[in-house]
Amino acid sequence: MAATGTLSYLTCTAAQAKEFNERNPHNIVSLNQLLETRAVSHPRVSVACFPEYIPEEDRWRLLTFTFGSLLSVSDALATYYVDNTALTVRRAEDTTDRIVALLSPSCADLLVTLFSAIRLGYGVLLLAPQNTPEAVAHLCRTTNATHLVCHDSLVAQAQVAIQNVKEFSIVPLAPRTAWKTPSRQLRFGLRPEIEKDLTALVMHTSGSTGMPKGGSADLLRSMNAVSTLYLFSSTYPMTVKNIAGALAVCPGVDAFLSVPYILKMLAEHEDGLEILRVMSLVSTGGAPLPEARSTPRQDYENDKEWSWLRNLGLGARLLHFEPMGNSEGEGVFELVVDKEWTTRIVSNRSDGSFASGDLYAKHPTIPDAWRYHGRTDDIVVLVTGKKVSANPIETALRACPVVSEAIVFGAGRPALGVLILPASATVTKDDILERVHLVNASQSSYAHLLDDLVIVLPLDAGPTIPKTSKGSVTRPKALGIFAETINEAYKRLDNGIVGTHAIHEDVISHPTDDQIRAYLRSAVADVLQVAHGSGKGIAPSQSVDDNEDLFNAGIDSVRAVLVRSRLQKLVATHGKSISNNVVFEHPSIMRLVQHVIQVLDGDEDYLDPASTTEGRHRLMLELVEAYNVKTTSLGAETASKFQYSPTADTAGAVILTGVTGSLGVHVLAQILVRTHLRVIALVRASSNAEALERVKTNLAKRKLLKYYYRHQERVEAFASDLRHERLGLADATYGVCLESAVAVVHIAWPVNFAMSLDSFRPALDGTHSETQHHQ
Repeated sequence: MAATGTLSYLTCTAAQAKEFNERNPHNIVSLNQLLETRAVSHPRVSVACFPEYIPEEDRWRLLTFTFGSLLSVSDALATYYVDNTALTVRRAEDTTDRIVALLSPSCADLLVTLFSAIRLGYGVLLLAPQNTPEAVAHLCRTTNATHLVCHDSLVAQAQVAIQNVKEFSIVPLAPRTAWKTPSRQLRFGLRPEIEKDLTALVMHTSGSTGMPKGGSADLLRSMNAVSTLYLFSSTYPMTVKNIAGALAVCPGVDAFLSVPYILKMLAEHEDGLEILRVMSLVSTGGAPLPEARSTPRQDYENDKEWSWLRNLGLGARLLHFEPMGNSEGEGVFELVVDKEWTTRIVSNRSDGSFASGDLYAKHPTIPDAWRYHGRTDDIVVLVTGKKVSANPIETALRACPVVSEAIVFGAGRPALGVLILPASATVTKDDILERVHLVNASQSSYAHLLDDLVIVLPLDAGPTIPKTSKGSVTRPKALGIFAETINEAYKRLDNGIVGTHAIHEDVISHPTDDQIRAYLRSAVADVLQVAHGSGKGIAPSQSVDDNEDLFNAGIDSVRAVLVRSRLQKLVATHGKSISNNVVFEHPSIMRLVQHVIQVLDGDEDYLDPASTTEGRHRLMLELVEAYNVKTTSLGAETASKFQYSPTADTAGAVILTGVTGSLGVHVLAQILVRTHLRVIALVRASSNAEALERVKTNLAKRKLLKYYYRHQERVEAFASDLRHERLGLADATYGVCLESAVAVVHIAWPVNFAMSLDSFRPALDGTHSETQHHQ
């Protein structure tokens, strides 16, 4: 929370601050010097205020520190620690770091203790109360801290932490009676020329992906703004009522800074929404904010891209975005901080830079604009090789009113699942599945969450979910805590004891070939209907031919898991088991029927001829012979003719496939922005209207729909099947395509490391058709 006045320091980036300081140099080099200078120049200006609740009076009051009083109280407290504990004053000739750890809730006592330690010449390691004793001990050891100043409420945690740390002692936090003017005045012997090279603060990472790591800083920049901060103490429960009560005693507040889970709490309560509505600025940090939770007064009319980071000026030279391996089908970049970045406090590269582990997606048209995508540690790699960023899925689920917490899992597994902590006892699994299906609709099919892997945790599991001080889940710990529950869910899926697909008693006892075939047809139709219902966007076939490739019929890697589970349910009744890859190895109903019969007959050594090495080599040669064709490509000289011009002729068109995928949709946007050509999108759909709707849905999912509306007169979408004669188009439509096409961009292609070679035949058919028709 901040008081009325300039808000520039709240929105100013570190790069902008560095540029400002270069234009307006000053001689402040340490926190001590800053506090002393401000106590002289602005002694009565309030710098930090803490709303405090008085239970006996049932009201809130404001504890205010001016620059003058903060210096006075810090000096008094420093004297107390020297007279009553093992802490000492830095000697003038001492030029080495001295570190003291501080373990306390966020409150006024923490602030004055921090500055009293700095006045004594210590650097302060700020420890989050959420740290485990092991993490506290680790941080104290790695930073060479000698003492742990501890709040009364955290003494037990501190005692466990230091029991194996030699030459280390606990110092109790001083009582507030020590804030009074001391009986004697210490001589601090602090010199800016020495302090500028010493550590002032040591902050640590949240530890959300492992043990927290420390890093030092040398300036508390917010004090330099000469502005008042109102700080809500973490000693009080974080409720809408308490926040409203605290704000009521804070005059002139028009900026609200917090973390996303607090904004979520406020946004779900009318009183909380009213708090946010009156603010000129609502900001958040520490964790990603769902776009659905945007600020109540966001100026959408003038800033349609509010959620994108703008890396401009000095920032563009010192913050680098390096491409990562493809994740979730999109280009993803890791943020790397240059060694010259002012606030860089740690390095993990030989050149002195810091690879942050934070992943960003690049804006398709706006230069130097980036949107947070997740972290390298959030990437879940499925057994199929598909990479999914868990963060966007979890963030979208947490934005739902029925969900309190969501943790995605699935590394090394065939499909994703999620642990859900419901928002209340009245929330049912059907309520949660409804939200899961909505989230699935915005994800690629391989990133869908299976209903059978949606695990709803009991409400009393909430306190067991490990979190950082920012409210972010500590992922490795959480997955470890619930590992048995997760393993059990996959075991049920593997054993075919999930879902509602029934097996007739006759099929269980003495299954005939026809009964097995009928059961498989029903199972495939059921799974395709599930795919359609969860947002795949392709209506399932009324019937799948027994010899048709299942992946061409609409089964994907995730749905293959469900088909396999239905098959396992059948063979398990006879004490048999089938491989996890069975649908990929036998990708048609007929081949699956033959395989199930062999398994039930006990012929474990049976090999499908098409699955042998010789069979695969034979198929490769057949495909080369069938699809070999000479092609020509669009050269750079030809492509240069089609640069964008508002007045250019738009008669020519680009035939584009794969536009419902993550790459194709970006290519569509680029063609619309950078050329004057029309785009004819060939889409697998039941009608032209559905084809266009699928294109628009994918554009909306990638935040690119605005480019369609700006250039919609240049976009046509036709229902097409690339395998068929004339690409599955009506004669008139096919003629228009041939006549107007100046280029073909063929992107439609299945990406699945587990599919058999034969399952790629439909994709090869499409490529062959495209090249044949546009020679």
